Amino acid sequence: MLTGRRLQAIKERAARATPGPWECQVKGVNTTIEAQDGKKWIAQAVLGTYGVGNVEANAACLAHARDDVPTLVAEVERQRTEHAALAEQLRQTIAERDTLSQRAMRAAQERYVGSERENVRLRALLRTMYEGLSRGYCLWCDDTPLPTLRVPIQTFEQVLRLLTGYLVRRSQFCRRRARV
Repeated sequence: MLTGRRLQAIKERAARATPGPWECQVKGVNTTIEAQDGKKWIAQAVLGTYGVGNVEANAACLAHARDDVPTLVAEVERQRTEHAALAEQLRQTIAERDTLSQRAMRAAQERYVGSERENVRLRALLRTMYEGLSRGYCLWCDDTPLPTLRVPIQTFEQVLRLLTGYLVRRSQFCRRRARV
């Protein structure tokens, strides 16, 4: 991994080197790397028994390194800056998501608590209605005796179905009777 210290050392070495661009010149058995003005020799490679590998390709690599190294250092710095900005943006996005999630959870809990209260109230009302009907009271007219309901309650849904059907029939009967 390229640390900040190592990157800084590379930048300092590139800054101290002879300004570029550099060019590779082949002159007989000698290959030289020269500054652009042609007056300064940067390095010299000798062909023949002392040359190692492809001397001309090595010289070209060294010559281009003068421009390539600062370009690569600048790119690394640009990407690090971009990475830091993206990391901050991600941190903010996560914080916003967490805040929204907490708000949504609180709202859902409030709705749930409100629904539970409403369910308790409705259950109590249905229980009262069922008990009243099972004792023979009419919800629309108190003077009408009703046959008592003798249906065992097994589930809340059964009570709802029973009361709904019964109340519809009974309300039709009581309204007909009121017209007469």
